[in-house]
Amino acid sequence: AGLVMQWSIPAVAWTAAASAVGPWLTWRWLRRRFFGVPFPFSRSATVLAFMRARAVGGSVAAAFLGSAGLWFTGHWPADVSLLGGVLAYWMIETTGAFLFAPVAWDVFNPSGMPSGRQWAHRFALVARKEWRYGLAVLLLTTGVVALLMLGQSDYARALLYGLLPLLVVVALRASPNLVHVLILASGGLVLVVMAFLERGAPPGGDGTQLLLVALYLLVGTATLQVLLATSSEKRRALDRLERQAFVDAQTRLLNAAG
Repeated sequence: AGLVMQWSIPAVAWTAAASAVGPWLTWRWLRRRFFGVPFPFSRSATVLAFMRARAVGGSVAAAFLGSAGLWFTGHWPADVSLLGGVLAYWMIETTGAFLFAPVAWDVFNPSGMPSGRQWAHRFALVARKEWRYGLAVLLLTTGVVALLMLGQSDYARALLYGLLPLLVVVALRASPNLVHVLILASGGLVLVVMAFLERGAPPGGDGTQLLLVALYLLVGTATLQVLLATSSEKRRALDRLERQAFVDAQTRLLNAAG
C-alpha cells in the first residue's frame, strides 16, 4: 500500500494492525475449543464456531478499526460511502479468513497436535493419489484467470460460477487438506487477478466487480467448508462402523465376518 498506492506510514501501520486484530481475537475466543482437536476444520461443530467467531467478532473489529484508520489518515475513497466501505472491509476480511485459516492451521498447527507435523509430506502423498481433482480445479481456475486477463469479464464470471459445483463434487470425494489448498489456490488467485485489473481500470469504470466476486467467494467458501466438514465426519463414522463390523472389540482381531 505504501509503495503502490502512496499511503502514508500511519495509514499503513493502522491497516496492518487492523489486519492482525481479527485473527488474534478469533484465536483468543476459540483456542480452548480448538486445543486438543486434531482436525478442527474437518469437524462441523468447530468449523461453524470458527465462522461465527470470525464473522461476528474478528472481522467486525478489523473492519471498524481499518475503516477508522483510513478515515482519520485521509485515505478514505471519496466516492465510497461510510457504510459501504465498512461492509466491503468486513467482507474482504471474512473472505480472506475463510480461504486461509484451514490451510494455516494444517501447516502451523497451533494446538501442538502431531497432525500438523510433516504437512508437506502428507500433502504430497494426498496430491499424488488424488491429482485428478486438483487438475480439474486448477484448469477451471486458469480459464477464469485467462478470460479476466483478456477482458472477457462476463464469460469469466460465468466460468467462475461453474467452479463452485466442481469444488462441491471434489469436497465430497477428496481429502480435506487437499480441498482446503484447492479452495485457497483458486479463490486467492481469482481475487488477486481481479484486484490487479480493478486497479488498472479507468476512474469511471464499474468498481463493483471485485466486491461481487468477493461476495461470491465468501458465500461459496463458507458453503464448501461446512460441506467438507460434514462429509469428512460422515466418512470417519462409516470407517468406524466398518471396523466395528469386522473387528472383535475385545481381541482386536478379525471376527467371522471379517
